[in-house]
Amino acid sequence: MRLKPEYHQLIYFFGLLLIAIALPTSRFLMSVGQFVLIANWLWEGNYIEKLKRFWSNKAAVLLCCLFVLHLVGLLYTDDYDYAMNDIRVKLPLLGLPVIISSSPLLSSQRFKWLMQVFIASVIITTGISMLVLLGFTGKEVDDTRQISLFISHIRFSLLICVAIFSLAYFAAKNTKFYLKAGQILLIAWLIVFLFIFESVTGVIVLAIVTFAIMTYYAVRQRKIILRITSLAVLLL
Repeated sequence: MRLKPEYHQLIYFFGLLLIAIALPTSRFLMSVGQFVLIANWLWEGNYIEKLKRFWSNKAAVLLCCLFVLHLVGLLYTDDYDYAMNDIRVKLPLLGLPVIISSSPLLSSQRFKWLMQVFIASVIITTGISMLVLLGFTGKEVDDTRQISLFISHIRFSLLICVAIFSLAYFAAKNTKFYLKAGQILLIAWLIVFLFIFESVTGVIVLAIVTFAIMTYYAVRQRKIILRITSLAVLLL
C-alpha cells in the first residue's frame, strides 16, 4: 500500500526527531529512529530519483566514502571479530547520508524544530550529569567522565559543541530580546559544563571552530581597515 508523499515526509521527520532525542541519551532509541528512516525510505520507492539526489550531494558521497575506508581496512585486519563489530557500528555513516540526501528537504520550520529538540535533549542530559556529579543519584563518581551515563564522554562533549553552535546560530537570527538572552545563557551554561566535565576534546573543538568562524567573518568585512583590525585581534 502506497502512502501520500506528505505522510512519508511526516514519518521521515518523526524518525529524525527520534534520532535528535536519542543522540545524547539512548542507543536503543537511536536504533529505532534509524529503523524508521530505513523502512520509510524503502516503502516510499522512487529509488532512481533518490539515487540521483544522493550522487548530486557531494557531502553525502564523501561521508559514504568514509565508510568505504573501513571496508578497505578489512583487507589487512588481524581481528575480524572486532572489525565486523566496527563495521556494524559505522553503518550509519553509509545509511544516514544516503537517506537524508535523497529525501525531500525539510522546511525551515521543521529543521528549526529538529534542532531545538536536539538542543533540549543535550541540555537535559547535562542536567542529569550534574545530578550524578553532585551525588543526587547515589552513583559513585571517581572520574568526571563517568557522569556521561548514556554515551561515551567524547561523543557527549562533541554533541555539546554542536548544541553550542546551533544555539549561537539561533541567537544571531533571533530578533526577540528575551529569546536571544535565554539562548545566550544556555550557551554559557554548556560552555561552563564542558569545563566541569573536564573534556579536553570538547574545549579544543569549541576553541578551533570558534576561531575558524570568527576568522571567516573577519575576512568577509568589506572595509579593509575593519578586516585588518579584526584579523589582528584574532591573532592576538
